[in-house]
Amino acid sequence: MDNYSPSALVRILHSFPHLTFKFVLLQNPAFTVDSSEYLESLAILALMPIVILLLTMIGFLFYYCCVAVKRATPNKNNSSACYCSVCMMTTFIMLTLGGVSVGIYGSIQCNEGMRSAIQSTNEINQSFSTITDDVQDISMLLSEINAQTNQLFAVEIDTSGTLSVQESLSEMSDKLDFNLQQTEGANDRVEWTIELLRVVENYRTIITFSLLGVIGLVCLLGLAGVCFRSKCLLVTTTFIGLMCLVICYIYIGCDFMVDVAVGDLCMDPYTYVRDQAVSKLYMNEATANYYLNCSQEIGSVDPFASVVEEALDVVQQFSSLIESYDTNQEEKVNSIMALNRDLTTELNSLSGHLGCKSVNKALDNFIPAICTSTFEGLFILICSVLGCCLALTAVLCAAPKTWKRFSKHSGNNDSDLDLDDVFLPPTNVEHRPVISRTNNPLYVAPEERYSRRISSNLSTTNLPAATNTLSFFRRSEENVNLLDQQPPPYSPPKPGSRFAQD
Repeated sequence: MDNYSPSALVRILHSFPHLTFKFVLLQNPAFTVDSSEYLESLAILALMPIVILLLTMIGFLFYYCCVAVKRATPNKNNSSACYCSVCMMTTFIMLTLGGVSVGIYGSIQCNEGMRSAIQSTNEINQSFSTITDDVQDISMLLSEINAQTNQLFAVEIDTSGTLSVQESLSEMSDKLDFNLQQTEGANDRVEWTIELLRVVENYRTIITFSLLGVIGLVCLLGLAGVCFRSKCLLVTTTFIGLMCLVICYIYIGCDFMVDVAVGDLCMDPYTYVRDQAVSKLYMNEATANYYLNCSQEIGSVDPFASVVEEALDVVQQFSSLIESYDTNQEEKVNSIMALNRDLTTELNSLSGHLGCKSVNKALDNFIPAICTSTFEGLFILICSVLGCCLALTAVLCAAPKTWKRFSKHSGNNDSDLDLDDVFLPPTNVEHRPVISRTNNPLYVAPEERYSRRISSNLSTTNLPAATNTLSFFRRSEENVNLLDQQPPPYSPPKPGSRFAQD
């Protein structure tokens, strides 16, 4: 206990300002779960990552709006811009995966510390359970001795020495009941602490690895979207990444609150354990100091040594009185003497179990497990998840630029494609030819050679040309208005035509 000193990391987290909801600064805060002001200060610390999350989301809102309305200039080198966004996205994805690996290490270290703390608490529970079992056995033996002694006195009422035997038996029962109640029921309260630690650690492990798995999935989707140049995968990465970012900051807030509370506890853990033992386990201060210090040199006197010695003296006196008791009930006297020997054995066993070495050793293992392995592992986990959040923010900034460059690069910046292809979306309307029924590039060339050839062929034929039909052989400057022309008059078919047969 005297060799313990808090680490530098414990002092740093303990030095964080503890503000209540009324913005009252707590001076030298101690870990007290019964104080409402202290719990309010922990809640304020948990809200700090939430504030960072809100600022990040507001920044994303403005950034995505700017990306959506911004248009690339015609002279901009889109290929180099796409390459830059891809490199940025790939780099920060790798950094995020590195943060995930560091988070896994921190979670494993925190889990090992919690398991060690649970094991140490279980050893303390077993020590108190053994003491409780011995006390119950002693109580049962005292009850049997009392019952058989009353039967013996009922038969031999007028025998001398009866009052002395009864007084010795009552004195022994009172001494044991008063002094051994200091540890009675302690195993039940310690067992509740063990179950609480086990449940909290199980849920923490499941949530942590699930969150790290989701972050890894977002990174893999982003890499797949970059490798396959898939806009769909990048959009999915952005959506899942935003949801993951919200959960990560909430997780950081909860873990940061717990880590600061553990830092406050580890500033003076033995004092807190002693106060809890006195208030929750109903021990007196002498008994609590005995189990915490476990050394005669620093003033922790064994409060149970004199009790057990006095109980053994009373049992010896009781045995002498029973042996000197003049009665004809030898069978009952022998039975009482046998119970008295069993009681002596149980008292000697209880004297060994009441020793402080086992409890103090388990407590010395419990404090480093909480204040070193668990505390440092949780701090590493918080830093790694925070780093993943920052790297994931950069990935989510590069993702929309990347998918936007992918969609433009495939349609506009490929030199092997014909920009005047009619089957491609329009890119530059000013330089595209106007496609109309009176100006078809398939039949009218800029040099008008096809128009002259077709006109010469029409002049040698006897086919009448309808004035109201559309022609693909006009000049590109001509503009035919179909709405102003009248339809031709109706002429019935000739009798010899194929239309007249119908």
